[in-house]
Amino acid sequence: MGKVFTWSEIEQNKIPLLSDFLLVEKKIRQDLEQAKGVLGGVICGSFIWNKHNQRSDIDCVIVYDLKQRKKVVEVLQEINKFALDLNVPLELIPLDSQIIQSSLHHVGISFFEHLRSAAEQGGIIKKNPLPLFCFKKANLADEVYGFIRNKMRRIEKGFSRLKTTDEEELCQFLQKILELPIHLTRQILRLYGFSMTPDTKQAVIEKYTKYAPPRMSNMFKRIVVADEKYTKELYSQLIAPNKEEYLKVIMDLQEIACLTWDFTRANAKKFT
Repeated sequence: MGKVFTWSEIEQNKIPLLSDFLLVEKKIRQDLEQAKGVLGGVICGSFIWNKHNQRSDIDCVIVYDLKQRKKVVEVLQEINKFALDLNVPLELIPLDSQIIQSSLHHVGISFFEHLRSAAEQGGIIKKNPLPLFCFKKANLADEVYGFIRNKMRRIEKGFSRLKTTDEEELCQFLQKILELPIHLTRQILRLYGFSMTPDTKQAVIEKYTKYAPPRMSNMFKRIVVADEKYTKELYSQLIAPNKEEYLKVIMDLQEIACLTWDFTRANAKKFT
């Protein structure tokens, strides 16, 4: 799972090298270590497990001192620019130290456990910020149900715009469609008490397909195979670009969007 590229990005060779991810990680660690207002951070996702590819991104949660917000934002802007110049997708998630000690922060229990796993894998920058988080009114079941409702709404909205969306929006929608099953199943597995260490994509795929009902497991496998097919096509395009062949794969992914909708509904009915 990961980024779905537009044809223009392939044509212009705006695809990151694997070595570029290491450069961005180095930039993140150096700049955040030196930034006075940064209290700590955690790099997470496939990158920290060394399972990334050219479709991956780098995710990083940063906790900062509210009084130093302006300086921290400037540092984050510089990091984002550095990553953009290398075509490395980067998701910086800044949170001030006051918000994370209240019920107003947007880090859910499932994502927090994902961060904990990444921290144990070596993702900590400067100091582990996770002990600072407060979950006074958090409930994992409510979180999962809310996640499903929100994603179903977004899929419906995306479908309604398919005939009018531009290429960039379409690829962003398809990326979300391919990523959704992993995020959803990771949360459901946690909800039902499965140990999720490590909680890599491959670990989630293996565990869900083993324990889920056959119909849902088969749908999940079909989505995973479609994602793998896209990755294979991307690598072929980097060697010998062919617009017609690439756009065929993009069309196939639009069909997978329907399958993701069915898969999400099936989980909603089974687990809620």
